[in-house]
Amino acid sequence: MSLFKNKVPVSLENSAQPTRIEKSTSMEGSIDAQADVRIDGYLKGDVSTTKKVVIGKTGRVIGQVRCQNAEIEGYLEGTLAVEELLSVQASAQLYAQVETTRLSVVSGAVIQGKIFMKSPNSLKQVTDESAAEAS
Repeated sequence: MSLFKNKVPVSLENSAQPTRIEKSTSMEGSIDAQADVRIDGYLKGDVSTTKKVVIGKTGRVIGQVRCQNAEIEGYLEGTLAVEELLSVQASAQLYAQVETTRLSVVSGAVIQGKIFMKSPNSLKQVTDESAAEAS
């Protein structure tokens, strides 16, 4: 009798691990994920995920971010498109054009740019041209 007789197929689709950029990491490029993304380091580039993006207190992102939910504690410069809830914490510095359905801002946060509130399921892609208008 074998211990491995009844093998069960494993789906990697349901076991997506979060993507992390640690505090000591600096990178340029794009992230396209099917899982949560947390940035505590520096990223110059774009982030796109069907899940949540967290920019931690030490996180610094320059580029375009697209996600389902977002929590900003650090620095973001560029564009931000959030399908559901955007949570901006007191330590946040947000210099961006933002599109979201729901918004929560804690007193003390710095926000400079344009915020567009959308009705659910009508979020459109933020273009580079509209990001230039926010500058």
